[in-house]
Amino acid sequence: MARRGGGSRRLRWNEAFRLLEKGAPQGCFFLCGPELFLKREVLATARRALLGGEDQGERARYTSATFRAGSARFAEISAAVAQAGLFGAEQLVILEEAERLSRVRGRERDAWLELLGSRPPNPLFLLSTQTSRELAQRSRFLAKMMAAATVVEFWHLFPRDAARWLVQRGARRGFQLSNEAALLLVGHLGSDLLLLSQELEKLSLLQGEGRLGVADLRAWVRRGLLGSSWDCIGAALGGAVPEALERLQAVRREETAFSFAWKLSRGASNRLLGERVGFRTGGGGQRAGSGTEIGTVEKKALGRLLGRCYEWERRIKSGIWSGTHDYVALEAILIEHGLRGARQAVASRR
Repeated sequence: MARRGGGSRRLRWNEAFRLLEKGAPQGCFFLCGPELFLKREVLATARRALLGGEDQGERARYTSATFRAGSARFAEISAAVAQAGLFGAEQLVILEEAERLSRVRGRERDAWLELLGSRPPNPLFLLSTQTSRELAQRSRFLAKMMAAATVVEFWHLFPRDAARWLVQRGARRGFQLSNEAALLLVGHLGSDLLLLSQELEKLSLLQGEGRLGVADLRAWVRRGLLGSSWDCIGAALGGAVPEALERLQAVRREETAFSFAWKLSRGASNRLLGERVGFRTGGGGQRAGSGTEIGTVEKKALGRLLGRCYEWERRIKSGIWSGTHDYVALEAILIEHGLRGARQAVASRR
């Protein structure tokens, strides 16, 4: 199969999937935009294409080399890109936070442009959460880099597209999700595919094979087996600490601490952006009206909550905190947020 890729083209994410299904990637790709889940899926598809479409077990662990712009030297990255095997490309070279390359100066700029235009032996994927337009406005050099590569745009999906994606994903898991049920999930949780995929995984465990409609979703919610985490987060962000702690006990039986911590930080971020959270009250992808502007005091509290979530993740992953106490630490974060909010409310009334 002829290899594809490289060279002053712009693709949508679904076009990139179709391209990789035709053959292994070749050349340089610039993956731009905020939709992280689809980027991860595209990279996984590229790995499978590089391996000939087969799951080759142990070998799959060595099919990518990941660098971070600003930390890795150009010589390291170019060496990884140039080290092809006897029969062609053997790994993907991934460069995260590619927007930081705007700081590159002098001869290194010329070297980067030469590399991107050379169709190197190993495919190179540059990743950025910024859109191609934002990158071009950030730096002329980044605009030149994108002109030498294949640019793939990853926007957050529109609600109907996200619902269609849910239906297709559910079919792969062996159950039929109705269009109405998919739209209901997107309406409550927003268009973030990572979050939707987590809920879909939970539904596949609860439902198994068969058809899943709106009535089934509402039944799972009434039984407390779906939506508990967002009810808990909604209560915590609304200042109802006792209710949040009570609901947290149900959440502990449903999902991992890392999944809940991610949703908590996501909920706080959405609130800072003026969006609504919660399974019943609206979704992460739906903008709230202008009447839901939050004050400076709440912004500071939410910022502190986000900081605590990041600190929790760092300490759990580094082993500073015991994994057996992961939910205990999350409970402490919720209590601190609630008590601090209560004190600030009292102080503001004086």
